[in-house]
Amino acid sequence: MIECVMRGEGDKLNISDALTAAGVTVELSSNRPAAVSDINYCYIALSESIDVFLVKMKDGEPAGIRNFIFQAKKGDVIFPAVKKAGAEEFMFLISGVPGSLALKVGVDAFLELCGGSGSEPDGCAAAAAVVSSWSGALAVAVAAAHLSKKETVYARPGKFPLKKGEILCSSGFSIVKFNSGSAAPFGYSNFTAGPPAGYLLFPKHLWLEAAEDCEVETVDSGEFFAGIFTRVNVESFGALMLDCLVSYFGSKKAAEAERLAEKDKMDGSFMRASMAAFLSVMNIGGGEAAGYYKYEDPLLCACHIIGEKMGQKIIPPPPGAAGNYEVCINEIARSSNIKVRQVVLKDEWWHTDAGPLLAFLEEGGSPVALLPVSPSGYKMIDPAKKTEEALTAKKAERIKLSAYTFYKPFPARPLGVLDILKICGFAVWKRDLVFLVLMGLLIGVLNLATPYATGMIFDVIIPGSEKTQLAQLAMGLIICSVSVFLFQTARSVSTLRLEGKMDYVVQAAVWDRLLSLPATFFRNYNSGDLAVRAMGVNQIRSVLSGTVLSTVMSGFFSCLYLALLFYYNYKLAFFAVGLIFISISFTLVCGYFKTRYMKAGVEAGGKMSGMCFQLINGLSKFKIAGAERRAFYMWAQKFAELKKISMDSAFFEITLQTFNSFYQILCSMVLFYLMIHYSAGQAAALSTGGFMSFYSAYSSLMGSLIGLSSAFLVILQVLPVYERTRPILETVPEFDETKASVGELKGSIELSNVSFRYKKDTPLVLDRVNISIKPGEFVALVGSSGSGKSTILRMLLGFETPESGMVFYDNHDLSKVDVKSVRRQAGVVLQNGRLLAGDIFTNIVGSYNLTIDDAWEAARMAGFDRDIESMPMGMYTVVSEGGSTLSGGQRQRLLISRALVNKPRIIFFDEATSALDNATQSVVSRSLENLKSTRVIIAHRLSTVIRADKIYVIDKGKVVESGNFDELMAVGGLFTELAKRQM
Repeated sequence: MIECVMRGEGDKLNISDALTAAGVTVELSSNRPAAVSDINYCYIALSESIDVFLVKMKDGEPAGIRNFIFQAKKGDVIFPAVKKAGAEEFMFLISGVPGSLALKVGVDAFLELCGGSGSEPDGCAAAAAVVSSWSGALAVAVAAAHLSKKETVYARPGKFPLKKGEILCSSGFSIVKFNSGSAAPFGYSNFTAGPPAGYLLFPKHLWLEAAEDCEVETVDSGEFFAGIFTRVNVESFGALMLDCLVSYFGSKKAAEAERLAEKDKMDGSFMRASMAAFLSVMNIGGGEAAGYYKYEDPLLCACHIIGEKMGQKIIPPPPGAAGNYEVCINEIARSSNIKVRQVVLKDEWWHTDAGPLLAFLEEGGSPVALLPVSPSGYKMIDPAKKTEEALTAKKAERIKLSAYTFYKPFPARPLGVLDILKICGFAVWKRDLVFLVLMGLLIGVLNLATPYATGMIFDVIIPGSEKTQLAQLAMGLIICSVSVFLFQTARSVSTLRLEGKMDYVVQAAVWDRLLSLPATFFRNYNSGDLAVRAMGVNQIRSVLSGTVLSTVMSGFFSCLYLALLFYYNYKLAFFAVGLIFISISFTLVCGYFKTRYMKAGVEAGGKMSGMCFQLINGLSKFKIAGAERRAFYMWAQKFAELKKISMDSAFFEITLQTFNSFYQILCSMVLFYLMIHYSAGQAAALSTGGFMSFYSAYSSLMGSLIGLSSAFLVILQVLPVYERTRPILETVPEFDETKASVGELKGSIELSNVSFRYKKDTPLVLDRVNISIKPGEFVALVGSSGSGKSTILRMLLGFETPESGMVFYDNHDLSKVDVKSVRRQAGVVLQNGRLLAGDIFTNIVGSYNLTIDDAWEAARMAGFDRDIESMPMGMYTVVSEGGSTLSGGQRQRLLISRALVNKPRIIFFDEATSALDNATQSVVSRSLENLKSTRVIIAHRLSTVIRADKIYVIDKGKVVESGNFDELMAVGGLFTELAKRQM
């Protein structure tokens, strides 16, 4: 009789002499495959592995490519299945490495020897094991690409209803029968499983979508194989799976053809853009020659036009990113590493400068690019019609009120001061800069009127008692003063406009940079200190573009005063320049010493901000522990240190102010003395009026240059702020445009020989860890505290980089793909997860474009819906920062709701249910099972992992045991010890 043995993950058949005698041994190789074409014969793997393919047969010969289905292990059975479609046939094909062997045996003979209907219990178990293994392998091949996100119902004993649209799954191999209605396997609506198909083999990874209201009956598998099972059941299931496989590989082929067509279309766009670039050399072809219409897709083309305006490269999203315009815009933004925000166009928005905008026409919804041509005007480019026109009020009425604005990021590399200046330049209109320079020049020229008028008064008007001329001169000075006031006002308004534009551009780029930095960066800084560092860039921008810019321009145009000094008397001018040089030198020396203290002060201020943030967050804990005085002591120490540095720095500032107060008087005395000394006995002596003009020009020049030196001092004080900001600017973000998106994940995860340590010269935290997770599996990581479980999770999320080994998602090396594309498809709840300040709806949905119904469904899956219903404002109940108004269990359920709202393909939980009671825990567990996602859970409460497909026991950074709950309990190892502590 056939002997069935358990080995590894499933039941394998040990080939007996009876089977060998009943069959024929077939030798296989890659160029000598065997077609499983005769429905009366099956094949049994005699070698360690045999590859099973789906092929199309034409005139008895394989035609087309081989589509891999699964790899059969030694003892696995491949039952036949054939699908005819006209002159073509689809069937299974088996092959292997040279020397591989398979046993060809009749299906009836095999089932009789294996144990079919009416056999002894042992024989029935063998038949069940064989059929379960074969059906499960076929189901897995299709299920990986068809994970449903709809409402799921699990098969249960007896009869039960299944509503239209619901998904039927099984937690293990079972037998179901449709008494009424029908359902589509894996959602394929072109064929159904139901009456009159009879009994259906239902392996774990198969799911059925009800095409109508059904009545389903689950049959006991033991009774089925003992009295009902026949080869018809195998044939019907094989035919069903063959239909699914043909449809699946057909859709893959169509998708690949579509991708190649899109690639060819894109290549054509690149060629047209290349030709347009050649034409643009001769200024032929206008906007199209400039490469505006690079892409055929209007939306992508409009984004490209905006990117050209911003100096930002727009990268097309990966294939499969189709959807509504909002989805496509977000996909384009992700692939191009830019941020977008939806804005409302209101009032006379076309007369303001809101930067480049992506808008949509009311008629047809066609996307258009709105580019500013001046601070008060736009032009509209329609990629669909390839037209470009000025935007007027009448044309603005054709545009929808909702649009998208783009934020330019910093380059994904270490940054310097030049990069900050470049992104500031993006926000600046050249005409504004020209206007500032022109205003400065006009103000400088008009200010020369005062020294000139002073000389005229003393040399001409007073000696000649020219009252009329005095009135005319006074009127001229008033006109000059009013003009200077108006010019300065215009310059200040222009400066404010520049500051406002640069502020939002720079701040958006800095925070985008901060959010894009790797997780390892944040280990070195606390929240308060990091916030101060992040604000440093804007602080630098504010200083340089504000007072310093005005002062520098005033100092630059004060050179006109210097020319006036040399015009009146070059000897006195040289002395005046020397006096000014002494003042500037003393200012710079004081500034140098003050900057040394400023550096220490900025560092101490950052640390104090971080400590204050932590103290405020921990106030409740201080009160509970009665440690308020200790907290005050910690703050007082830092505050006293900061104040001491401030006082030492203020000493040099006071010294400089005192020096400037008496030095200007001293300079006046020196100039008057030199005037008397050089004028005595000289025929060409400087007149009184000339000297007064000279002295007036000197005073203005002295004031401007002292202001210029003070501005330079302010610039020196900015250096410590820049030094503290450098880590943010110089750390390379995670985004790498050379790394492709991982695409849509199926859920396969693997850690291959991974070793890791947090710092050099420290022990390994993970030591050659190997973990393999199949799509849809429930895997648990258990072990004592500090064993490395959370580090494994950080490794899976790409927060840490392995010292050796690799992490794979669907056979993609995580280090070679865009890690953000992986995280977007994962739902994560960490040990230290925090809630946002806002309402419950915002905390659940976040930035996803989801509805209130999606939020309620996520809350229901987390067992949090009843709690929300009992709250006064329901889903819009306000949650304080950190969720202090909620209980520990409610906070965890809200975090779980957030993780599940997008129905992710992969779920990571790190002690996510530690605060939940057993009833809520069971609700969450059922919800996770219904999602059919890959689940990786870290747990200390072992009752939560009883139903796990596989449990990995971690100890001192190594995987010491693995298996399901029952297997590990039977071993009597570390897992058993951990379990006994909780029993």
